[in-house]
Amino acid sequence: MDIDEIRRINLQTLADENGGVVKLADLLGKDQSQVSQWIRGSINSGTGKPRGMRAATCREIERTCGKPSNWLDQDHTLLASVKADYVPLWPFENISYEKVKQLSQRDLIRLEAGIEIVAKDLGLDIVKTNSPPKTEVA
Repeated sequence: MDIDEIRRINLQTLADENGGVVKLADLLGKDQSQVSQWIRGSINSGTGKPRGMRAATCREIERTCGKPSNWLDQDHTLLASVKADYVPLWPFENISYEKVKQLSQRDLIRLEAGIEIVAKDLGLDIVKTNSPPKTEVA
């Protein structure tokens, strides 16, 4: 893949992460048609070549979207396929692993405390002895 193709794939990933092309365009302060043309690699009528993004534009997009510098230039497809094949050890049939992963640190601490309380009621000693001290959550 060439750099423009990698950037198109990664820009589509950013669109997916941000709720679509329209929302990504709004976030970037760009016209939706411009973002769509970048993703599709629409032919530039002046050059006859697929539209690409300049490096400075890529760095601006990365900053706006909270990605590290040069993120748009890197092929993430291998990592994505490895992640897609990864199935974590998750004992809870009716609790979404993906949703738990998205919780804030504060909410994770609250959830963990709840699990510890129920485990204690069941007579289970699941608390690690070398756990870091708990931060109190209001």
